[in-house]
Amino acid sequence: MSRIIPFGARMFVDDLEPATDLVARGKAAGLHVVVLDENAPKPTEGIVRAVGNDPLLQECVQVGDHVTFARHAGIEQWVEGHKFRCLELREVIAVIKPDPITSSESGTPQ
Repeated sequence: MSRIIPFGARMFVDDLEPATDLVARGKAAGLHVVVLDENAPKPTEGIVRAVGNDPLLQECVQVGDHVTFARHAGIEQWVEGHKFRCLELREVIAVIKPDPITSSESGTPQ
């Protein structure tokens, strides 16, 4: 895949798909559940895959960070058959960093 370089205070994010209670209950019951796209829950979390050249953005967010955003934030972009969400810094609600104490207790390297 080509290297993505967003301009300014923009980043490309891979959406983390939200789990739906309806689908989980259906699978547990051995049913096939179909959820139409317009009824499916929209992602509100993602993993940063590319960061623009804005100094404030680079100070706040790094590639690999887990971020949260509003349900309809950003613009869907396709790059070589892969769907990304292009977000501006102002659209990010929070960066979720692992707790160093919890991570070290579980044996996960920091």
